[in-house]
Amino acid sequence: MLLLFVLCVKLDIIHCLLYERWNYYHGKISLGK
Repeated sequence: MLLLFVLCVKLDIIHCLLYERWNYYHGKISLGK
């Protein structure tokens, strides 16, 4: 159960980082237009 929780948290952090990165690039593209 704890392992699943840790996995979930790790995936959440990775998803968060990817989302932030996507937002950053999307923002750059929007500013570039």
